Amino acid sequence: MAFQRLETEIQRLMNRVAELERAAAVTDWEPLNAYLASGVSYVADGDTANAGLFARRVGPNVELRLMNVRIDSVSVPANGNIGNRTLLTGLPARYRPAHVAAMTPSSAGRLWSGTVTASGILVAAAIQPDATASGAVTLTNETLSGWAYYPAAS
Repeated sequence: MAFQRLETEIQRLMNRVAELERAAAVTDWEPLNAYLASGVSYVADGDTANAGLFARRVGPNVELRLMNVRIDSVSVPANGNIGNRTLLTGLPARYRPAHVAAMTPSSAGRLWSGTVTASGILVAAAIQPDATASGAVTLTNETLSGWAYYPAAS
């Protein structure tokens, strides 16, 4: 009787270990360039493998990476608020955040801020204007790079 309880407990612990290993698994980067919005592309810049938009699961979290993503044309006022320009639509459900997640700009390109919504839309909210800008300026082929790490919705 005690042996059966021990076997049952060992099996329960092995199942729990397997569950924890699955939860902590890091998946490979998945390219998501097919989801880029109209007027948004990416610049290969000699490193095609790392250019564009990529996501991966890190256990229960998501890591999202933008590298050299280019907006064809955007009007940037002196205050930098561009009014949530859509960069990506239809982010697959496995990469959607549980809540709105902030994008952090990286060193490549201009400073900017953005968010990823729970419905799978990535927007740029603001772009740093030129230091000498006194009014709106239209930027052509502006390149942005950034990163986000957030809890996944599912």
